[in-house]
Amino acid sequence: MIPTRLSEQALDPLGFTEAGRVQSHRVLRWFGLSVNELECMLDLTREHNGNPATADQFVVKLAFLANTVTSCFQSEAKSAAWFRAVNPLLGGLSPIEMIAHGRINRLERWIEGALQSFNEYPM
Repeated sequence: MIPTRLSEQALDPLGFTEAGRVQSHRVLRWFGLSVNELECMLDLTREHNGNPATADQFVVKLAFLANTVTSCFQSEAKSAAWFRAVNPLLGGLSPIEMIAHGRINRLERWIEGALQSFNEYPM
């Protein structure tokens, strides 16, 4: 479940929140997205999922995913690189390409599954 508010520093290592609210401009800047690109991604996500998510809900989900991956890698640079790197486990797409193709929910499930596997079978 995606939180609607990120209130604790541990949940927001990338500093996307202010007074417990996700700041859209910070999230878009981190991902290198424009408002127009966000709207296109949101439209494709609605087409694929039939999900009437608002732009704010979509940005919160982006923030959650970025913070989750950053917490896992314990590095903002590694997290940013991961979102842009082609991943054969994601069908040869990068995570940001999955998001751009309207597959943010699928990416979320993939990340959650990977984290669960890691927790069950730590290295």
